[in-house]
Amino acid sequence: MFSLVLLVVTPWLVFCMPPPPPAMCTCSDGTQVPPGGTHSISDCHSCYCDENNSEAQEIIAACLIVPCVDSVKMPGQCCPTCPNGENCRAEFKDDNGVERSEIIKVSDGVVKFNSTECQCDYQNYNGEPKANCVQVLSIEPVIAEKSTP
Repeated sequence: MFSLVLLVVTPWLVFCMPPPPPAMCTCSDGTQVPPGGTHSISDCHSCYCDENNSEAQEIIAACLIVPCVDSVKMPGQCCPTCPNGENCRAEFKDDNGVERSEIIKVSDGVVKFNSTECQCDYQNYNGEPKANCVQVLSIEPVIAEKSTP
């Protein structure tokens, strides 16, 4: 009789046990994340625990190049922004031959600095947005006097 009771009780224990808890994922910073959960490692870096295989997936955001030279990265945001709008750096020599560097807005179009005219030109964009500057020479007209015979 003892063996009969054992056979009846054993299946009940097997089928009524709760399933094992899902495996946790370990992120690169050591944080444990449950399946389907997400953990923020930094503003641009997060960790996701895959529900299917309980593997940690690292996600690193890639920011676009910002169209300004005075970009700001706000706390809690991943990518920098241009709080002063789109702009570029104008580097030129002034009328006295002194090297100058000014920030100009794209919306201003052509900006004059005495005899130098600058405009933001993203065609020449290699890293920091730079302006295309040209020196404009003004030529005084010469009026020739008529000679009298």
